[in-house]
Amino acid sequence: CRRVRARGRSALLLRFVSRVRDYLLALLWEASNREHGRAPGVAEYVQMRRHTGGVHPSFALTDLALAGLPGAATRTEPTVLAVDTLAADLVCWCNDVFSYSKERTAPDGHNLVTVIAREFGHDEAAALRAAAERFNDALSAYLTAEAKLLAEGDPTVHPVLAARRNWIRATYDWSLVAARYA
Repeated sequence: CRRVRARGRSALLLRFVSRVRDYLLALLWEASNREHGRAPGVAEYVQMRRHTGGVHPSFALTDLALAGLPGAATRTEPTVLAVDTLAADLVCWCNDVFSYSKERTAPDGHNLVTVIAREFGHDEAAALRAAAERFNDALSAYLTAEAKLLAEGDPTVHPVLAARRNWIRATYDWSLVAARYA
């Protein structure tokens, strides 16, 4: 926090602290579920996974490295917020799909594939396909929203979009080769 404050970016520090708070509260939600043997449904899991993945605090720190950031009015535009949410979903769901083979025997079911299988009665192959389709649909929505923002011409948004795209791509590329998922 001292380093962020030293950079004179108090708004970014507030966003980072808020995102870390959301992350920690989400971890408490997940731990409570595990302690009580509670498995969330798909809608609840998707909402909370955005936070348990720790992506939003990472985005805030990534933004710190950018030379110029959009102002508050631009940052709170629905399309900009949707891009951030979609990017977080994509990073987390990519992790869930790639980590499923290691997590499928875990009793708590905190994985997108597991919650889809449980809620919709899918077998493993169908649940994996459904999770992949969800990822692909979100990626299409992300690309559409990104294209709209790029076309609107606010140059302060472009570095943020590049950072989000790089996060998504890097997560996918890393997941393909990570020994963690072997």
